[in-house]
Amino acid sequence: MIIRMFLLCFLAGAAIPLSAQDTAGFDHFRRQEQLLSPLSRQFVSGKTDAQRRSAAQEVYRSLGDLLSMPHSWNYPFDTLKQAAVSVLKSADGMCRLFSWNLILKDGRHLYFGYVQYRIKKEWKLEALLDTARNTIPDISYAETDASRWPGALYYAIEPFRFKKRTYYLLLGYDGADRRTNRKLIDVLNLNQGEGVLFGLPVFRRQEGDYEPRLRWVIEAADQAIISLRYEPYRHIIVLSELTKAFEDSPDEPSYKVPSGDYHYFSRDNKGYWVFHPLLTDFNFGKGR
Repeated sequence: MIIRMFLLCFLAGAAIPLSAQDTAGFDHFRRQEQLLSPLSRQFVSGKTDAQRRSAAQEVYRSLGDLLSMPHSWNYPFDTLKQAAVSVLKSADGMCRLFSWNLILKDGRHLYFGYVQYRIKKEWKLEALLDTARNTIPDISYAETDASRWPGALYYAIEPFRFKKRTYYLLLGYDGADRRTNRKLIDVLNLNQGEGVLFGLPVFRRQEGDYEPRLRWVIEAADQAIISLRYEPYRHIIVLSELTKAFEDSPDEPSYKVPSGDYHYFSRDNKGYWVFHPLLTDFNFGKGR
């Protein structure tokens, strides 16, 4: 409850224009980053949940302060990357995404993040609050804003065009709980009027699907390693096929494991991402 109250208070002022004059330079960023890096390792190594939460709160607050400073966009945060924070920058130079997770003793994961982005000539910062899992029964069909973020540790961002606008394809990991883990294909929308939004109805289960999903979720047993990756050579998203661990296993995510085969998404002539079963004759990494 304490951490939720903290995040809500911070979020109220989270859309911050990055327009003031820079007086600190990169030396200040380096000093602060050196302080935050050992704290970030406590997200997992802290002996108690209280220690892990405290470390996550401090990194969240301090990183927010740093990202709201002028010229922070040009600072790479390489030391944080090497610790426990994912830092992704889009190829078109329009946004940067920070995400990390706190692992509680009961196996649950809580997620934190920021989106730093440009609207016209103004840089903005928006804090991400991981609450959607508690309020939305099925996030596959839900558009969410920063205050109802589904929560994920993102590892890939790819700009794409849809209906004459630019969106950002996101691939992320969600440790979920002790029974399952999942990976997500999501879309980031830098909406000029409403801040950042997550989810876009572009994921079709087949050609002619008139009720596309807003994001795609793959959920399997906790120890299962799910493959989900974007292959730029063929412009497709490759994902593991899941099957029951044993023939008589219950048909639920906590008993699902990768079969060794793969499915994929490719874009149709209208720009939708369409699901295709069983990818064959494909060389991972080379796209052929």
